[in-house]
Amino acid sequence: MNGGTTPAILAQSSISVTTAGLAPGERLSVGVDLAGSAAGFGVASPRATINVTTIYVEDAPVASRDVGNGVGVRIQFGQMDIVNGSRVDASNIGAVLWGEVNPDQRIRLNIDNSTLQSGRGAAIRVNAAADNTCDITVANGAQLIGGDGNLLLVGRDIGLVNTRTDVNFNVDDARLAGNITFEPTNAPTAKTANLSVAYKW
Repeated sequence: MNGGTTPAILAQSSISVTTAGLAPGERLSVGVDLAGSAAGFGVASPRATINVTTIYVEDAPVASRDVGNGVGVRIQFGQMDIVNGSRVDASNIGAVLWGEVNPDQRIRLNIDNSTLQSGRGAAIRVNAAADNTCDITVANGAQLIGGDGNLLLVGRDIGLVNTRTDVNFNVDDARLAGNITFEPTNAPTAKTANLSVAYKW
């Protein structure tokens, strides 16, 4: 799913990305990808809503990068809302916030009364690849289940870059168990990465 002028809404549906349905040489497996075009152009703040929907994603046969393999949802710019009992179940990472080409420099993920589950990676991973602010809200009984024990992992999958990444992680009426991890060895070094966590019961 590429960024467009109209908000995309998935309602009362099921999406499955399985090995059987992927080409033998496929390097990417993402359930819903909020991204720009191949040329890097798109609406500055596209929006997608996953409503009463189940998303299941298996690994790609020939995976190249961890942030594009076995990922339930990936947000490269804009906002994604996962709401009303939706469920995202991914073999690797539940949600990746990855703003390498992001004109707005802000990414938003809202999980409301829904479940985000990862198989072996973090429930949510922020890939600090460019200057961005990531606003994450988990509300109304939403659940995060991280296969590696991390609810949220902030770092960089390849190399070090000169960026600033601010992550605002807000929990409202949701009880979570797991780690919030900042990887200083893989995160930006020349500038700073800030993580703020707020709980509201």
